[in-house]
Amino acid sequence: MSHLAVFLRVAERGSLTAAARDLSVSQPTVTRAIAALEAELGTRLLHRTTHALALTEAGRTLLPRARRMLAAWDGIAEDLAEDDTLSGPLHVVAPIALGQTELMPALAAFRAAHPDVTVNWQLTDAPVRLSETGADLWIRVGPVPDDTLVVRHVGDVARHAIGHPRFAEIDLADAPWITLGPYEGRQIVLADRRFDAAPGLNTNSIAVVARALVEGLGVAIAPDWYLRRELDAGLLVRLAEARPLPVHMAFAPERRTRRLEAFMDAMEARLRSQVVA
Repeated sequence: MSHLAVFLRVAERGSLTAAARDLSVSQPTVTRAIAALEAELGTRLLHRTTHALALTEAGRTLLPRARRMLAAWDGIAEDLAEDDTLSGPLHVVAPIALGQTELMPALAAFRAAHPDVTVNWQLTDAPVRLSETGADLWIRVGPVPDDTLVVRHVGDVARHAIGHPRFAEIDLADAPWITLGPYEGRQIVLADRRFDAAPGLNTNSIAVVARALVEGLGVAIAPDWYLRRELDAGLLVRLAEARPLPVHMAFAPERRTRRLEAFMDAMEARLRSQVVA
């Protein structure tokens, strides 16, 4: 384990204790590694106090270079391996709903096929910067606002205004609305029109939206894949078509490895079969 790898883990976790736990070593081992790296470079990399840890200016300069260097070395080691076994860590950021449901079978199958690959599976619907999180892959519903990344468009998620059957005859502009915060605001955008609405319920959870729809609290723009069972059972109905959302996978070019490519292939196959068109 290199001193540079220890520095990277400390910088990303913001804690000597957390980094030691991640690396399965003692905190004094981590402290010695940082001290050795600082001595080798001739500069302080961390400000350490009783309650906080922060990067110095030199540490902030080193951080992106450390990520690139370690990723490149990792890729070289993987390419030169004498067999086709995939091994090593993958840090993945995925959407909450997809990451908790449809992508889990693909994740489980991938881990079963490649037990030497460890996956850090972090879920968020908020925009992230991979250069700051140290993630290898970002699975994103919506645009990817980072032109430094390689972006693969997987497909588009079909969405509709969906509600209880009793809302089937109502003008949607007059309907009680439920909105999903990360994707919808006060303006409702359908395929053929748009209008302003004051949502009676706004949430950042698609699970809450689904339950509220079944309870008849209103109508919402929601992805078909998430409500497939309720729609098939007639508990909910499609009221109008809404604009689809693209699904992307994005990664920094220097972090491309064989295991990342294999993982993306597994995720894309699952998405195409269950989620996107």
